[in-house]
Amino acid sequence: MEFSKPAILVTGAHTISSAGFPALSVNCNYLEGVSQAGGVPLLAGADDAAAVRLCAGLLLTGGADIHPGRYGQSPQTDTLRCDPRRDELEFALARRFLDAGKPVLAICRGFQLLNVLLGGSLIQDIPAWGAPNHSGGVIHPVEIAPSSLLEKLIGAQAVVNSYHHQAVTPDTLAPELRPNALRREKGYTLVEGFELPGTPVLAVQWHPERMLNGREERSDASCTNMSPLFQWLCRTAAASV
Repeated sequence: MEFSKPAILVTGAHTISSAGFPALSVNCNYLEGVSQAGGVPLLAGADDAAAVRLCAGLLLTGGADIHPGRYGQSPQTDTLRCDPRRDELEFALARRFLDAGKPVLAICRGFQLLNVLLGGSLIQDIPAWGAPNHSGGVIHPVEIAPSSLLEKLIGAQAVVNSYHHQAVTPDTLAPELRPNALRREKGYTLVEGFELPGTPVLAVQWHPERMLNGREERSDASCTNMSPLFQWLCRTAAASV
């Protein structure tokens, strides 16, 4: 099977359908981000080498927490909501796409997953750690690193959203990753974005799929248009075919 546009593999959450059958779900705004950028989104259902051959890029979406066992820790908070089946699938798919040198855009959970896959760890719960809670939806600025891929895509400053209770800090970031966006607040520093030098990998902690038109989808607050992130994914994927 061939597509005239680049096929992008999109991960989703395990759930149960109304009829009681195992199912996968993904918010439509992820698919819209890919489609608007010129790609063909395909839902990832299994770890299959054929998916890497068929698809030119990978979109790791937001969702459940990464199980702490993946980074050598035991659960330290009762706020964790983990999905081991999803962990198994997405760690395997991410590894396949990284090894194939195909572009990966990782969002929220996906951002945290790539950090863990490459040897980093996570703050299991931001409020328990002592920093302000971001899980309910916060609009805030981030500092973008000069000369980074992210700066080339969205500029030197950005206003983004946050819907996460876990985090990556400079101390928990995997050694080979390069932070490209930081959030400093009340004495705490969170990594909000990173790149993997020499590879087509871009990861952000915020939800760009909710910021495709310069307005945050849930709050309608003004924010930075994040369409360029999806355009980068599809453009880079098309070039890799």
